[in-house]
Amino acid sequence: MMKNFLNVHIRSVWAGNIDYEFSLIRSLVKQYPFVAFDTEFPGVVFKSKTNPRCLSSEKRYALLKMNVDSLCLIQVGLTLSDADGRLPDLGTNGAAHFIWEFNFRNFDLQRHAHNADSIKMLQDQGVNFAALRTHGVDFRHFRRLILSSGVLYNPDVTWITFHSSSDFAYVMRTLTGIDLPMQMKDFLLVLKHFFGPRVYDMKHMIKFCDGLYGGLESVAAQLRVERMVGSRHQAGSDSLLMLQIFMRMKQVCFAADDTRMEKHMGVIYDLELEDPTVHPAAAALVEGPLEVVFAGSAHWK
Repeated sequence: MMKNFLNVHIRSVWAGNIDYEFSLIRSLVKQYPFVAFDTEFPGVVFKSKTNPRCLSSEKRYALLKMNVDSLCLIQVGLTLSDADGRLPDLGTNGAAHFIWEFNFRNFDLQRHAHNADSIKMLQDQGVNFAALRTHGVDFRHFRRLILSSGVLYNPDVTWITFHSSSDFAYVMRTLTGIDLPMQMKDFLLVLKHFFGPRVYDMKHMIKFCDGLYGGLESVAAQLRVERMVGSRHQAGSDSLLMLQIFMRMKQVCFAADDTRMEKHMGVIYDLELEDPTVHPAAAALVEGPLEVVFAGSAHWK
């Protein structure tokens, strides 16, 4: 059972300290192989004219690809824990516990496509875009360090996420330096290549927990999970909240049968594989065109 840690600190990672912070993470992964993660990005600029829930998984992926290929990652939050939800204390003997928030410099508010409402929301939560441009981590530096950190290519690491198609897509594009694969099946193969088989998306899993519904904050409230540090739409804080929810869901929804939870491993919400013989409407949706509108501000130069 996860303790309600009262002294959690977000380690803010910038260009000046990223090497040291990844050296810490590298030393902790074996003891703390559960990794919850979240991202912040400039919103959504391409929107479907059709309700996304009425689209097939393939079309939702096509829409995701259009957005991610056109936009730029802003933050990544990482929370490491052991199987019982204990966080690293970095030698403080339990006096403090730590999570990480990586801040990137590559997004330029003046030049790059973005959703103005999403940018304002991030600014309201304390994101300083001028500081990001000056002191943030370059994608190439992050890529080099995370690839050798032990959190990727590691079958012993369990990834904990919530509605994570965009999170994985942005990190994948940052890791490869190229646009996302054309086909959803190839995206899922690349995802498994980097992150391994042990991936849980709780937005998918709540469909199998009686009574649970909604977004991250709503599910936390229903499970009576309180945010320990920071505020919503901060990548570090949200990653910790995901870990808290995951540990609580294990107790509430899956305690009687661990194999029920394992059945949902590797399934990403919005990108569930569909069988047209089970969902006849899916076949027709795949055949028709995907109609989108641009709902952002600024453009790539």
